[in-house]
Amino acid sequence: MKLNLDELAEQIDTASDEQNEPELNRLIESCTAALIDAKDVARVDLHYFVANAHSALAIMAAETEGQWSWQSHHETQEALALRRAIAEPAFDNAHIVRQCQIHTNLGNKLSTLGRSVEAVSEFSNGLKLIPGFAKALGNRGNAIETYGYFLYDTGHQCLLLKQAMEDFRQAVQPTAFWDSGFDPAAADSFARKFSAAKAYLDAMEFEYDFDVNSFELGDSREEIEYRLWCLANKLFLNPLNDVMVDTVAATDVLHLPSHTYSWDEDARFPAFYNVLKQEYVSARFRFYRSKIADDPHFSDREVLLMNSFDHAIFNGRTEEMKLAFRSVYSIFDKVALFLNDYFKVGLAEKKVSFREIWEKQSKGGNVELRPAFVESKNLPLRGLYFLAKDFFDERFVEVASPDAKNLAETRNFAEHRFLSLTELGAPQSSSQSHRHIPRHDFERSTLHLIKMARAALIYLSLAMKREEEIRANDDKEGLDKIQLPIISTPLKRDFFK
Repeated sequence: MKLNLDELAEQIDTASDEQNEPELNRLIESCTAALIDAKDVARVDLHYFVANAHSALAIMAAETEGQWSWQSHHETQEALALRRAIAEPAFDNAHIVRQCQIHTNLGNKLSTLGRSVEAVSEFSNGLKLIPGFAKALGNRGNAIETYGYFLYDTGHQCLLLKQAMEDFRQAVQPTAFWDSGFDPAAADSFARKFSAAKAYLDAMEFEYDFDVNSFELGDSREEIEYRLWCLANKLFLNPLNDVMVDTVAATDVLHLPSHTYSWDEDARFPAFYNVLKQEYVSARFRFYRSKIADDPHFSDREVLLMNSFDHAIFNGRTEEMKLAFRSVYSIFDKVALFLNDYFKVGLAEKKVSFREIWEKQSKGGNVELRPAFVESKNLPLRGLYFLAKDFFDERFVEVASPDAKNLAETRNFAEHRFLSLTELGAPQSSSQSHRHIPRHDFERSTLHLIKMARAALIYLSLAMKREEEIRANDDKEGLDKIQLPIISTPLKRDFFK
């Protein structure tokens, strides 16, 4: 029996409009069953339909669980289905509108989950396909505006808001493309947000003609090329790099916001963040150097190696990339240690990991949030929580990202077993003790991991800013606290000189 995708899409739309939970669950099962035999672009559509059904169920669940529920099964499954659609080999063959819809919907979901960094990236991916896609423009503006709200730096807030304002403006132009017909409610919302953003920037006396390319990139050709590469790949620990590749964004300027301690407490968190930042930027540079290094390096000369006929590559450049992978992976557990201390989670240090910090198993076997997070209304912290779900755990196979298991296995081989990188085109193989991975695939995985680490460090700073606001509101007296101030960076042309 031939699968009628149009009919399936209509059934999901109808069930969503009617808030028919049993029918939506049945349709998810139908799509999942159809994926067994589906091929090519049909698989992309089926994942997209599953995501739409979970989206409707998530909206229904929010009415009873509340919008701040951190453990919404349907929100996680919606994001996962959209990612699976993008991961399909035939994704690039799908209709360009469908591709843009998937990137836009994933951006919306990630933004809802507090993952502003990745949300902006997904909207931008869609806009590369259809630059005037109205909902991608308007919702990217929403995501950037929210991102800026949680920053401690008012100068960076204004530059982000300027970009958000431009997105809102373009979304309501007559040339904007509306995939499902013009949406007057959405257009009105984007227009109002444009006016509000402009009014705020005007009140701040924002310098609209500020030259974002007036900053130097370095003193040598090598440094300039490195910083241009970081800018292009959006790897600077600088929120501006998420919305621009101009030279103003070419610094790792983000740190922690102003925060408080008890009088007898050690002001330790800036030191923790210093370690995290330095490990990140060093891993980033190590990865870059492994990409551009010439072979052979003098350290590789006069080294006797036997030909094992497995196409393995042996040189310092390859080992440097493996070191970058291992060192950046270790950042996440250190983020968990920071969270355990700052949010007073109460785990013994030996038990802290980025996957374990958030949840525990109850006596009944159910997984529940740890008490430190249950009542939290901290959106960037929630973003960190959902970022942690992108890491593989045997107990949570159904929520991990499509490539999470592969990343976890690669780390295990890199740390504890034998990992060999091979020439492009050589088959990937593995045994219980030795894994072979094409260098190109490993390079792509390492870059992905570096971007995840960057997002984690940004969310950590944003989450601390939000938590300090919450604590200040709960403790207005502040008699037993002392504040460690962080000075906002002024957007002056000579700032980085």
